Amino acid sequence: MLNKFTQANKNFFLLLLFKSFVCFGVPQSIVILSGPSNSGKSTLNKQFAMFKDWLVLDEDELHIKELPGFLALKFPEEYPIIAEAIEEKNILAAVKRDQICYKKDISVEHKQKVIEAMHKIREYLDEGPNAKEMDQEFQDHLYTLIIEKAKKALDTGKNLIVDAWNPKTFERLEKYQIKVIHVLLHHPLGHSFSTFKKRNSIAKQVEDLREIRFWGQWLESIDSFYEFSTIKKDGYLSFVNYKDLEGIFNYIESETGPKHETNKNSVFSWREIDLIDLQLFKKKWLENHKFKSPIYLYPKHEYDLIITNDNEPDSLANRILQFLEENN
Repeated sequence: MLNKFTQANKNFFLLLLFKSFVCFGVPQSIVILSGPSNSGKSTLNKQFAMFKDWLVLDEDELHIKELPGFLALKFPEEYPIIAEAIEEKNILAAVKRDQICYKKDISVEHKQKVIEAMHKIREYLDEGPNAKEMDQEFQDHLYTLIIEKAKKALDTGKNLIVDAWNPKTFERLEKYQIKVIHVLLHHPLGHSFSTFKKRNSIAKQVEDLREIRFWGQWLESIDSFYEFSTIKKDGYLSFVNYKDLEGIFNYIESETGPKHETNKNSVFSWREIDLIDLQLFKKKWLENHKFKSPIYLYPKHEYDLIITNDNEPDSLANRILQFLEENN
């Protein structure tokens, strides 16, 4: 009974403190919330969305929203064929991941046309003469929208927090001379692996294609945010045992196929990692530290604040607000 009472009072105190920061204590701020796939950024973003003085932006959601219009503009013949047969919310999964979910009552002939249209689009995006330029154009388009949102927040006296899966988002905003606080949300590797598995399992059960993630995405995102080392020094975020990391790779290997259609991943095209690329990650993370345990994780980039996802979202949000009050 005492524990319940103490926890209730603690939660109530955190809520009051959180509200007082939002209403009185925090100067205008633009926060880039970075972190690898499935580190808890979206959940933390939703916490900030509860408060009137904060605007929130999710790069994933922006990507999903903007991709159909961009493809319609660039592929005026092929895109209408696809859009007639696939709901807009599922177009991203179809184009990027080969996960096609048709509307009801789509004929066999129409499905064949969709496959042909998808093949033409993907072939161009993967290997077309201007594929890199188109990839960059879409990324620039997304960054332009993020910058517009940031300026709107500043103009209207609001704060903005951006759930950013790309480490370069912070650099792009800095180029436009917008003062940004860069926060890394760290999730220890073992926990991140477990929650990633759980997320995909739930998404497959409810057939939500947008929520399914590939192991290649997880590995690349981990690799883009962390350095691995067997040397313990100041600044390490967490550690993982060699045997546990080996077990993670063994599981991923059991989930992946021998190869994928293309060896290129752009903002338009994601495929599950193949065994060749998986071995490259395994060599980088395991063989370079052979049989040495533990393996320490260090941040690859500099951040204004690093927090570990080891508590409830309101407590994590409170840490960010405290930092903003003390450093702005």
